[in-house]
Amino acid sequence: MKKYWISFISSLLFSVSIVSYLRSIKESDQLDNIALDSLINGIETHKEVIKTAEPKKVLISNKDIKLRDIFTRININELKLPSVHDRFRQALEHQETFIKNAEEREVGSLNIYPKHLNKVLNAFRKVKSKNDIANLLDAYQLRGEDGDGNVLFTGYYSPIIPARRKSDAIFKYPVYLAQNGQDDDGMTLAYVRDRQDIRSMELEGVAYLQFPEGDRRVVAYNGDSKKVEEADGEGYASVFTQRDKSRAMGAAKVPLTTDFTVAVDPKYIPLGSVLLAEIPILDDNGNLIRTEMRFVLAQDRGSKIKGTGHVDLYMGEGDAAKERIKDMRKYGRIWLLLPKRDEKDAPKKTLAQKV
Repeated sequence: MKKYWISFISSLLFSVSIVSYLRSIKESDQLDNIALDSLINGIETHKEVIKTAEPKKVLISNKDIKLRDIFTRININELKLPSVHDRFRQALEHQETFIKNAEEREVGSLNIYPKHLNKVLNAFRKVKSKNDIANLLDAYQLRGEDGDGNVLFTGYYSPIIPARRKSDAIFKYPVYLAQNGQDDDGMTLAYVRDRQDIRSMELEGVAYLQFPEGDRRVVAYNGDSKKVEEADGEGYASVFTQRDKSRAMGAAKVPLTTDFTVAVDPKYIPLGSVLLAEIPILDDNGNLIRTEMRFVLAQDRGSKIKGTGHVDLYMGEGDAAKERIKDMRKYGRIWLLLPKRDEKDAPKKTLAQKV
């Protein structure tokens, strides 16, 4: 009988220990869930979680991020401000006309008016030193892909596509013009050698058609298509807009400037904005060697540039630029520059301000 009770008590203690262990695991899981909820900071936990190789952290889809969380005002004096490059100044002058016609935008907790963008332009006209920039402008950091400021930088370029005005055995794929309110909708502008040439024109948004006599035509793709007759029946073909300018133009209708124009999602970064960017710099093998602080301009939009965690840096035209963009898929940071606000006006919404 004594042995029976000893055996029973041992079994009971073993069962209690198992229950305690399982309960500790459950409590640990609950704590982990609480920590994760805190990390996500208001973003629904069922959103898709994306894992990337660089940086090595869990990133969260931000298509439903609350608007007020997009920008955080920071002390611009804590940033390493770069020198103002001459090509940046030239590119900045191009967008003055666009700024005049821009609309008021509410982006996150910021109200951004055309006069604010124009004040930033005038500030760069006046600056003689980095201290001048800090005295005239405020910086608002973009939340990035993960909420910690990590922004994915990719590159885009303007293809130079050999073309002919008439079709032949080699140049047989038509480039159609978009509808412009006249009877030439679907008129063939040129012929190219390969469907992949047309695909490149679609992906990059703006391209040059190069004709043998030396003439160039700039065309842009806005996602439009038209029904066409093909050998195997009806199909759809992309249609392009012919630009009058001899240089590639962005969505802000100003020339693209290599290394200083960025394509953005205008829902979060207004076209015409001046940005401070920490840009990844790669070696010839595509390896990240350092980052570089640079003033850049939001002068274009991209069909694949969505949300607060991705910008596209314009890297030039032709095959050399095509090689440059191949490995550009690295992370940096972005700050939106706006006129320094007067603290006494902070409660008002007449200047961009943090809620």
